[in-house]
Amino acid sequence: MSQNPTINKFSSFIGIALLLSIIAFTVFINFYERQVTEELEAIEFEEEKNQAFTPNELLDFWELEGIRADKIAARTKEQDKTYIVISKTVRSLESDLSKDSLFVYYGSVEFSTMNSGENNKNEELAYFKIIDKNDTQLDLVNQISNLFIDHQIHSISVLPKSNHFTCINFKDSSKVFLIKDNKTIENTYYKEFIKEAKFLNDSTKLYLPKVE
Repeated sequence: MSQNPTINKFSSFIGIALLLSIIAFTVFINFYERQVTEELEAIEFEEEKNQAFTPNELLDFWELEGIRADKIAARTKEQDKTYIVISKTVRSLESDLSKDSLFVYYGSVEFSTMNSGENNKNEELAYFKIIDKNDTQLDLVNQISNLFIDHQIHSISVLPKSNHFTCINFKDSSKVFLIKDNKTIENTYYKEFIKEAKFLNDSTKLYLPKVE
């Protein structure tokens, strides 16, 4: 008996349709699994960053309380150098004492940088030398400079009218806030960051940049 050509064509059409459906379903599943994996990796990255600092490291950060460390203009045209000037806040601007006594100068440090990461676009602090110093604070300048390298610190800020707030800014845009006695910070700029920061201990908070 000969087969009906119409039935053969219909069977072929059904077979092709099923094959295309299987291919489409497989592609969808693979795409969905990849998307879920990327989202989980982003969450794990953020959770890992929250656990980035040990109790000993947090104690080290509190050695930076009241420290102001800012980048200064390069003294040479070399592109692999970063210069930081370090000083210490000794009292609030609300004090009646003269402005000249608000900060104690500790020294200036030259950091050498190296490229890392994709296409060598990310600069990391590699090692340092002290180029100007207050001899009585030499050990502390060395300690601060080593912390800059160990944690890739970008700068350290203090509020101009407060001696109970210090912000450590890292090169990845995260921040650690040292808030003495859990004081309320009214500064408009920092207040927004602190709202999103998480407590690491009673007076230490960590702000993480949003993961895109």
